[in-house]
Amino acid sequence: MKNPNLKSIIMQKIFVLIFLIFTLPSSAFAQGASAKTPISIFAGDKKASFFAAASSICKVFNKHYTKEGYQCVAFESKGSEKNLHSLAEEEADFAIVKTPELNRIFVKNFSDLENKIDFVAQIHDEYLTILVQKKLHIKSLNDLNNRLINVGSIGSTSALVVQKYFFHFGIKPKKIVNFGATESFKMMCDKEIDAWIYFIGHPNAGFAEVLDKCDVEIISLPKSEIKNFTKIAPFLKETEISEELYRSLGKNINTVSTNTILAARKGINPEIKELMRSVFTDYKSELIADNLLFQKL
Repeated sequence: MKNPNLKSIIMQKIFVLIFLIFTLPSSAFAQGASAKTPISIFAGDKKASFFAAASSICKVFNKHYTKEGYQCVAFESKGSEKNLHSLAEEEADFAIVKTPELNRIFVKNFSDLENKIDFVAQIHDEYLTILVQKKLHIKSLNDLNNRLINVGSIGSTSALVVQKYFFHFGIKPKKIVNFGATESFKMMCDKEIDAWIYFIGHPNAGFAEVLDKCDVEIISLPKSEIKNFTKIAPFLKETEISEELYRSLGKNINTVSTNTILAARKGINPEIKELMRSVFTDYKSELIADNLLFQKL
């Protein structure tokens, strides 16, 4: 096959179809489910907020539009930057990405990628979340010098933002590693890393579990460090993670946040794009009821 993009599209569609074959009940196929058009949403790590958001979006979409001949499926991926490339290369139908303003600062050649995608809807906020070992008495980013720090998967915007902050403001960890949410929760509980810094939506089931079971805590950013973040990324917003989101939090957490966007590949069927957009307009209350990530829609 001479066209690599065509090949990737065909392989992606086959993969989604195989997923549907093995996940939908046999009774569904008796009613013609095998003929439904598969629609993919590339998200992120299964324990992070992108995947939770994509799963809720697909749940609401399928509730209303399976009868129209479509079937939405959430797929695990490597994060926002990788999702942008997957859309531009037409490997994904939809994907969750960071806000365009943030990507213009941190993602190489973003303008080229942006020309190949359409922005469908603003979805949830992601908060810079700093999870640390309690016994180390880490109270700010300045305390991360000579520490073992995880900044998220290579290719995620989280990693790009945090590493730029370290470089710009002279933070010199002992070592920086790149692990996704699933590995990171375990490594924090096993005390294999000193801190994990990540943009993520809240509430998050993984954070609820690790805060309850392990000797870790989420720390607030000092006002000076919040200002530093808005210097390197002016579109970050000063905000709080509410203490009401986790029973063991004990206080509101001062931090910064960014929007996330549901984006589509440029050539997607306009009807599908409009149906997906309607999930956020006509069925917003259902999204919020399914997942509190969407409570600020």
